[in-house]
Amino acid sequence: MSTPYIAGLTTKNIFLVDFKEPYAETNLRDETTTNIRGIIFSPKGTYLAYRTDKKVEIVRCSDWSVTATINGNVKDMFFSPLDNYFTIWEMFIMTKEIPQGKPNLHVYKSADGQLVGSFIQKNQTGWEPKWTSDEKLFAIHMNNRVLIYEDGILDRFVQQLQADKLKCFSVSPSAAPLYYFAAFTLGKAGQPSFWRVFKYPEFDQAQAVVSRSSFQADKATFYWNRRGTNVFAMTQTDVSIYTDIQIKINRVLLGGFGNIASGHIEVWELRGYKKVGSCAAPDTTSLVWDPRAETFVTATTYPRLTVGNGYKIWHYTCALMHKRMCAEKENLLAISWQPGNFPKSELSKIVPKSIEDATPKPVAAYRPPGAKNRPSTFTLHEQEKPHRPGETPSAAPSKQAIKQKEKREARKARKAEEKASGDTTAPPAAATTPRAPFISTGDPEKDKKIKNLNKKLSDIEKLKQQKAAGKQLELNQLAKIEQEAALLQELAQLRL
Repeated sequence: MSTPYIAGLTTKNIFLVDFKEPYAETNLRDETTTNIRGIIFSPKGTYLAYRTDKKVEIVRCSDWSVTATINGNVKDMFFSPLDNYFTIWEMFIMTKEIPQGKPNLHVYKSADGQLVGSFIQKNQTGWEPKWTSDEKLFAIHMNNRVLIYEDGILDRFVQQLQADKLKCFSVSPSAAPLYYFAAFTLGKAGQPSFWRVFKYPEFDQAQAVVSRSSFQADKATFYWNRRGTNVFAMTQTDVSIYTDIQIKINRVLLGGFGNIASGHIEVWELRGYKKVGSCAAPDTTSLVWDPRAETFVTATTYPRLTVGNGYKIWHYTCALMHKRMCAEKENLLAISWQPGNFPKSELSKIVPKSIEDATPKPVAAYRPPGAKNRPSTFTLHEQEKPHRPGETPSAAPSKQAIKQKEKREARKARKAEEKASGDTTAPPAAATTPRAPFISTGDPEKDKKIKNLNKKLSDIEKLKQQKAAGKQLELNQLAKIEQEAALLQELAQLRL
């Protein structure tokens, strides 16, 4: 097999997409298989498993034959790192016949469905056991303990990591014999939480390789490098993630999705930090790179979104290669690439032609339903002209507006002429009547009147300067200027 398959799950079928023109779809299961709830590929791409409300089937990807059928209402499932084991989780149920409940977590061999071990795991949150990358160790979290089994023998544990309020743990992907376990413990009242790293099988707190506190944290996620020699611990109190970051080989894809994002995507080359393309995939709920990092798939899935379900295949330069939308009364539930090691194709060197323009378009302003299909009449800072209620305001400017516009244009023309002739001399200021300094008359009443008159005369001087500068004054302002002579005469009489 030289190219990976894409597997998708809709409300009607499980389909496989052949990754070559014309991207033909083949039904792996049709409508006769009812209530399909989920599909997953194994990490190496050897198997595909799907679950319904009654059973789980494991399918070998080389010939798409069924290798095992497991009955039960399975809620979650996953494969081990080397595809050799398959684990399922069912709801924990207590009955009158079995008041203590029966095991609800089961481990099987992927090749033939042989049961390897069973456990009781009441909570679905954090139910997944952990395998080392070589499947040498199997670890499961139970009642503030991490029980560790060796060589796929799950009858009796050989080591345990125990701590009060043990919340979660993680196993390094390092090779034998350097296995590391990271554990996160909640803090007691008023005390910080801790995350620690231990080297297997040394699990005493004093033997921790790393010990760090995190105040008020109630969650932790551990990210290991490929060799398992470094770990990044992300602690948090609450999180709501609507974006996804995936790094594959030599490229990084950045995308923002959710109700406040437009689905803008950029792809960058890590070498030289060069942007190779951008596109827009609004309403995206799933984004997955192919194993060769030559293409990626974006999808709109149910139940996150109930309309517009479908998927798109993009080249890493953001050229749209294929698009498929769900039919009426059909929803896309999941989609994923077949994992594995596949040879590079021509897509790593040749950029295909996009089937449509995928360049991000600017978001238009919101328009209410009543204004659709009608020309926009609103502009920024637009002011409505005075009009009577019930009448449409006139679009033509008023006489006053025309007069003001003519004055502005004349003033601009005059300034342009002065600049052209080299006349930079400022226009003479309006003649001002000198004001005598205030001298008290000895009569408080007269002094008060004199001060009021001086204030009025000062206001008149300002109005005269504005008039000289070309500003149009109101009628009441012009009337004040005409009163200047009378005010000066009254001021002179008070000073006698």
